[in-house]
Amino acid sequence: MIAALNHFEEQRIQIEQILLGEESSLIVNFKKSQGHALKANKDHLEEWYKLNFIDFPLDFSAARSEVFIPEYFLQNYLDYHVLKHENQRENVDYMKKQHTKHLTSLDEFTVLFDVQSMINERIRNMSWEFGTAFKRIKDNYVFAAIEDNKTILLNLLEHYQLIQKSSEVQLRFFNGFSFPKNISDIMLDVLIALIEERLNMLEIKAVKSDNKITPLQPEPFKINWLGSQLEFGELIAELKEKNYISFPQQESVMDISKRFAGIFDFNSSKRKTNPDIQANLCTTLKNAFNSTLKKEDKPTQKLKFDGIKSR
Repeated sequence: MIAALNHFEEQRIQIEQILLGEESSLIVNFKKSQGHALKANKDHLEEWYKLNFIDFPLDFSAARSEVFIPEYFLQNYLDYHVLKHENQRENVDYMKKQHTKHLTSLDEFTVLFDVQSMINERIRNMSWEFGTAFKRIKDNYVFAAIEDNKTILLNLLEHYQLIQKSSEVQLRFFNGFSFPKNISDIMLDVLIALIEERLNMLEIKAVKSDNKITPLQPEPFKINWLGSQLEFGELIAELKEKNYISFPQQESVMDISKRFAGIFDFNSSKRKTNPDIQANLCTTLKNAFNSTLKKEDKPTQKLKFDGIKSR
């Protein structure tokens, strides 16, 4: 079976719950840079990105239970994505200002949304950039003079399976940025599945099939939300408080946010600095449910839906 784009959605949800679930008790060490961080040049950033987000990881470290994320790592990640818009001068200037503002505002909780985004991007690249990663690993000193693709894949698989069986070590997916072993092991599951998929393709030759490709059904439409995400959070909180809607007790705010993201189209209110709708909704709804938008808390914030009467 060829892995589809959403084949590893279950693993991404598991990681999301570990990082952002309501019952999460993660220890987070967000190390702010002292003074002004040095800006990396274009060539350095491109190689840095390949090493951290594309290459097959080979190194491992002692198992850990906390998140460690230095500010410079996040700075490099944001700067790399600015490179994609380097021909659009206005966009670049705007993005740089927004990134500076974003980094300044981060703390041990909010940085977890960036951690989630980087991990998701790493998992996507395992599929999308598998070919690029394989070409680069063949040039690595570890596999010098080894031309047979199957031999390289089998050795990678054995290396990863040994790490997977150990309770004392974990695979190091990033250099300088680390997270708990249970997250690393979930990502390792994805990597092993992709390698096994390639090996299966190499083993099976000229398979004939009478199966036909079933045409894709059109996706259900989404309702366009034309206001801001802040207004959406206020509306949902008001309807919940006034007993017009309720949510199952076992559902977390993240679960509720995911459901809303599947029903509503928030493109008109998407944030340029962090376009992850689900993560933004989670933060907005948590604030709204905690009544942080009340007049006595934010007198400058004009509420739009506080006139709704209780049932």
